[in-house]
Amino acid sequence: MARLALALVLLAASASAQERLARPLTEGPAANRSPSWSPEGTRLAFESDRTGNWDIFVLELKTGTATALTTSSADDRYPAWSPDGDRVAFVSDREGEAELHVIDVSSREAQRVAELLGEEFFPTWSTDGLEIVFSRRLRDSTEIMSIRLGTLEPRSLLSRPARDLWPRWSPDGTRLAFFSRREPHPQDDEVYLLDSSSGALTRVTNRRGHDFCPAWSPGGDRLVVVSIEPIGDRALRILDTKGAELARLASTYHRVTEPCWSPDGRLLAFAAVRLEGDSYQVFTAPVPAERAAADDRNDER
Repeated sequence: MARLALALVLLAASASAQERLARPLTEGPAANRSPSWSPEGTRLAFESDRTGNWDIFVLELKTGTATALTTSSADDRYPAWSPDGDRVAFVSDREGEAELHVIDVSSREAQRVAELLGEEFFPTWSTDGLEIVFSRRLRDSTEIMSIRLGTLEPRSLLSRPARDLWPRWSPDGTRLAFFSRREPHPQDDEVYLLDSSSGALTRVTNRRGHDFCPAWSPGGDRLVVVSIEPIGDRALRILDTKGAELARLASTYHRVTEPCWSPDGRLLAFAAVRLEGDSYQVFTAPVPAERAAADDRNDER
């Protein structure tokens, strides 16, 4: 018990120090969310409702200048950079329902990927830039789909959909991380890995509370996830691919969500509400020092 108490004290001190290193990239009354690093690491795409509806903006990290990438009167959300840095995938309801679009960053020309049934959310690119993976909600089902650019028909990546959200490819393209509510604990969000060649499904998290919005480290050996404890406390947790907690940050915010790793692996960007009543803003924070994975295996239910 003494060792556990000491560990909790050290974790709290580490979290407090970590928050002091966090840097807000946006401010003001508008909501700013869904950060996405450009492949070269010099720009950050995000969504903002500062114009009265949701648009996609690009922030030059060196200068702090944010420029509107989309200016539609519709809601444009969930930006995701292509691997070559020339395009951004996003979701827009400009045709009536939430559908996938791709915009050329230089020309600002946007095109709908395909006219699909249902609503699409949370796009991410394949490592070769030829496909976009996304979550589709159709009637009572939400499943993970993939569509090859230039084609019309998406394909399902899971044989048994179960509220599957936020797909993210590993850097080597062999595994897909996502979160879902599946048996035997359908009331909690848990993080899963899908092997792209075998179709094997592995659960990464198995704990009380919710774990969601996974994002891969550049080396593909770690994940950062959003965690909500049963008492409601939120934090970002860095895990190995077996689910062992290596570090924790952003535990002092009222809300925190949508993390992503910088390409050099040194920073995490995320959206957070610092205090209740504030708007979501985009922050970056250094990746915290990690402790040995063997010291903190997931609690069994």
